[in-house]
Amino acid sequence: MSAKIKNKVLVYEGSNYLRYRLLLSTLSGKPVKITNIRTKNDDPGLKEYEISFIRLLDKMTNGTKIELNETGTSIYYNPGLLHGGELEHDCSLQRGIGYYLEAIMILAPFCKSRIDLKLRGVTNNTIDPSVDRIQTAGIPILKKFLTGDNEVILDIRKRGVVPLGGGEIQFKCPINRNLKTIQLEDSGMVKRIRGTACSIRVSPAIANRIVESAKSVLLKFLPDVYIYADHCKRSISGKSPGFGVTLTAETTKEVFFSGQAFSPLMTTGSLPCVPEDLGKEAAIKLLDEIYRNGCIDSAFQSMTAAFMALGKKDVCKVVIGPLTPAMIQFLRDLRDFFGVSFKIEQIKEEEDATLSQQNEEDLPYEEEILRNPYSVKHWQRYIDHLKSTNSKNLNVVYERALKELPGSYKLWYNYLRQRVSQLKGRCIIDPLYEDVNNAFERALVFMHKMPRIWMDYCTLMTEECYITRTRQVFDRSLRALPITQHHRIWPLYIHFLKKHNVYETAVRVFRRYLKLAPEDTEEYIEYLISIERLDEAAVKLAQIVNQDDFVSKHGKSNHQLWNELCDLISKNPSKIKSLNVDAIIRGGLRRYTDQLGPLWNSLADYYARDIYEEAIQTVTTVRDFTQVFDAYAQFEELSLKKLIEEAARNPTEEDDIKLELRLARLEHLMERRLLLLNSVLLRQNPHNVAEWHKRVKLYEGQPHEIINTYTEAVQTVQPQLAVGKLYTLWVAFGKFYEENGQIEDARVVFEKATHVPYTKVDDLASVWCEWAEMEIRHGNCKEALKLMHRATTMPARKVAYHDETETVQMRLYKSLKVWSMYADLEESFGTFKTCKAVYDKIIDLKIATPQIIINYGLFLEENNYFEEAFRWPNVYDIWNTYLTKFLKRYGGTKLERTRDLFEQCLEYCPPKYAKALYLLYAKLEEEHGLARHAMSVYERATNAVLPEERFDMFNIYIKKAADIYGVPKTRQIYEKAIEVLNDDNTREICLRFAEMETKLGEVDRARAIYAHCSQICDPRVTSNFWQIWKEFEVRHGNEDTMREMLRIKRSVQAMYNTQVNMMSAQMLNNASNQISDVTLDAMRLLDSKITSNADNAADVKGVIKFVRGVTEKDGKSESHVNNPDEINIDIDDENDNDVEIEEGTTIYLQIASKLSYLIYKYI
Repeated sequence: MSAKIKNKVLVYEGSNYLRYRLLLSTLSGKPVKITNIRTKNDDPGLKEYEISFIRLLDKMTNGTKIELNETGTSIYYNPGLLHGGELEHDCSLQRGIGYYLEAIMILAPFCKSRIDLKLRGVTNNTIDPSVDRIQTAGIPILKKFLTGDNEVILDIRKRGVVPLGGGEIQFKCPINRNLKTIQLEDSGMVKRIRGTACSIRVSPAIANRIVESAKSVLLKFLPDVYIYADHCKRSISGKSPGFGVTLTAETTKEVFFSGQAFSPLMTTGSLPCVPEDLGKEAAIKLLDEIYRNGCIDSAFQSMTAAFMALGKKDVCKVVIGPLTPAMIQFLRDLRDFFGVSFKIEQIKEEEDATLSQQNEEDLPYEEEILRNPYSVKHWQRYIDHLKSTNSKNLNVVYERALKELPGSYKLWYNYLRQRVSQLKGRCIIDPLYEDVNNAFERALVFMHKMPRIWMDYCTLMTEECYITRTRQVFDRSLRALPITQHHRIWPLYIHFLKKHNVYETAVRVFRRYLKLAPEDTEEYIEYLISIERLDEAAVKLAQIVNQDDFVSKHGKSNHQLWNELCDLISKNPSKIKSLNVDAIIRGGLRRYTDQLGPLWNSLADYYARDIYEEAIQTVTTVRDFTQVFDAYAQFEELSLKKLIEEAARNPTEEDDIKLELRLARLEHLMERRLLLLNSVLLRQNPHNVAEWHKRVKLYEGQPHEIINTYTEAVQTVQPQLAVGKLYTLWVAFGKFYEENGQIEDARVVFEKATHVPYTKVDDLASVWCEWAEMEIRHGNCKEALKLMHRATTMPARKVAYHDETETVQMRLYKSLKVWSMYADLEESFGTFKTCKAVYDKIIDLKIATPQIIINYGLFLEENNYFEEAFRWPNVYDIWNTYLTKFLKRYGGTKLERTRDLFEQCLEYCPPKYAKALYLLYAKLEEEHGLARHAMSVYERATNAVLPEERFDMFNIYIKKAADIYGVPKTRQIYEKAIEVLNDDNTREICLRFAEMETKLGEVDRARAIYAHCSQICDPRVTSNFWQIWKEFEVRHGNEDTMREMLRIKRSVQAMYNTQVNMMSAQMLNNASNQISDVTLDAMRLLDSKITSNADNAADVKGVIKFVRGVTEKDGKSESHVNNPDEINIDIDDENDNDVEIEEGTTIYLQIASKLSYLIYKYI
């Protein structure tokens, strides 16, 4: 029945398919209402298992709204968000766990987090799919749709049957919201059958009876049948008795079919359930499922349809068996919830072509062969046609082709491969094998130089297990082929030899092979060892060890080969007779001094204790020491055990003494193991600080040895070569004296420690700090302050902290660690002034961190110096760090709080530090706030920053406004910038503003901007501006606009000329009144010189004149051809209207220009 929609709610009637409708509602997020649930039954409303399922959905989701009426016959379900996670649920015993798990498998990939679900209840019943069926047939379908990490786990921890249950499973599935599109159109052939027969609280023999009964049916169809008998005991056996079986068939295309049968609930008067009947029932159900065909088990058709509907938009094809009623209704419900429709087609088997049709199709090819009997192309075309039709005449046509073309490698190769493929599945004694061998022999008559033919023939003969014939074929191939192709035959030959126990033949063949490929000697040695021919193997191994140019194919070094030789010799002393064992091993000891352990052990197997004692005092690596020591201890234990056994047979007094001596020797060896190991490590690297500390611990309780060890350590370890922190040895040495009450000796140690040339300043700082802490522990606070004062005293000459050419003692005065402790001590034991002086010194040295500044502020606040506790510029780093961390932590989640912080920070922020904070504030608004807020912040920033930073800020403001609101929005910003910025920046802004208006097509606006900007552009200084305006008018103007531009230019030039004259006169007047003060300043001296020169020039030549409107040249005019069509733009008028200066006034104008420039620079 289709759904009705009321107020955007899908409404269904009846209890059928309630589970899947709630499932689809959860996936789609659409609310659903189901009414008339069993209203006509004696027990109306929801069943217990349905209520349990609804509770499970509520656990998996967040925000689900469920409404039931009083009788339980109507339910309203509004799903929440799937969140998954770790869940536990007790399922109703009326239905199996499979009832719940079928739905959970569909929901699991779409949860917010990886689901880890534990279900308890009935694992096997007669109604629902068992957990075994879901595990073997359902999980593979789920994995086919998942991408990436598709590790789905279904763990059956306990089994339980009706009526009491007691089963438990755990289901884990990764989140995977992007499902794959699959194409399952071929189910393949069944290749194996597996199953699980379980017996719960009954005799194990019942499971065996089920297995035998099921196999009696299935073995008639397939030999590969294996059914596991799972007998549940004790805690995993559930609470009720029962038994059953689940069978699964796997095909060659990894398609799984399943069948199950379980014992029903036994009631009064019911017939007993026979195990044999259950086994046959399950086998018949499995065969029926296979007969249904398709690529999906019928129990999981709905899950497949759901994943197909929820996957990508690509076409997904799946062949399934006959549709179940549940599947048909599920498809209808999918259409209601998701609007998805499925195209269902029935597959029709193609009828095989009749023999007569095949013969008719062969006729064209036969005619071509008759016309071209010697054409390989035509024969191959005919053969390809026969292959496509699976014709039985394929071999006959090949033989016909080879009779005509016996020298064709292509035909022979394809024919032989075809014949070999026909041998699959046949016994090696089948006569067809001999026929194929004969075909190879016939081919080799013509193809004896073709290595591929020989390789296929040898491979086939190896499978047939004819040893002599196969060896002869290999020898023939090696004789027939050139030496350059032998490398293709020998691997097959060696494989054949290893496959059969023909040792003498194999050794002889290997010797031949090594003449061609000596690099494979290791393979020969391994074979000799495997057949227990150890003496020859040792001789061969010794030969390659002594060859300096030998390169191992397995990547083994010469040393590894030495170890193998020594192991082989030492473990088989009676079988190695052709080598001098002692000379070989001792030669390795002299040669490989860094890896002596295995070699000493090998030699010790011959000579025992003396060699062990020599080795333990010689090795220099831990691995060698461990191997030698373990072997030595094992040797002592075995010798002691053997002596005890001998004493037990014939006890004497001397035996007791020997036993005590051997036991004391073993105990002494074990007691000094750690010291010996430590000695090895220190011999290996005497500058290892950690090992010196370990050595001190080994001498615990021996003060004299500890002092000697510390003394030796600090004298041995060099700071430049130390592994670890050298200062820890000095500190530990001083603390040792302190713990034993020798404070003066501890001070002596610390004093010496402060003069050690450490590699890092921090090491020396740690020594001073530890010394001060020791003084504090003993109540010498003043002495601690004196130590810190000594440590922080500046050296005679100032050095850089990171200059490693200077000693650490010279650079200690800038150590933050020492200053931090000094400040802490002053806060605790000093005065306010001394502590404040320390903090000020830290700031002066520029080594203060934000934490130091905060501590300083808190200290001042505690002492009521509030005005110094939190002031600019010291708080800039604090605000900057705090705001950056705050934004990184919360982003836009606490937007109002972040805005309050920025407003509080910027309230008293000096302009010098405002730019970075305003940019950070604006970035916050852009990423998490509103665009208009960001623009407001940028606008405030243009007023708050330094004057020299306003131009950059306006540029940022303009760019952001253009990105957010578009280019037209920037007009107001340009206008404000022109009003606020200085002349140079205003000129650049005007040019960009005019360029923008030009791009927008607003030519008149751009011309007005150029006119406005021209008032601050002196043509003699800013010629670039006038050139740009001129180019603009050429492109977009006319003759009138060009004349207007030139007119403005002349007026501006005249204005600047007037200003220069006025400034010059004023400068001359000032210079004449203050001539006596010229020597006070270099600038005044220069001004006075320029002024006097200008006066002289003015006296000589007179006054400035302007050029007339028409230029005359001695009454002569040049001839000019007039073009009536010419447009007179009057571009050169600016040159004709320049100011003409008489000869006597030129110097004066130059002086005046220099004066105006000097005045401008001075201002």
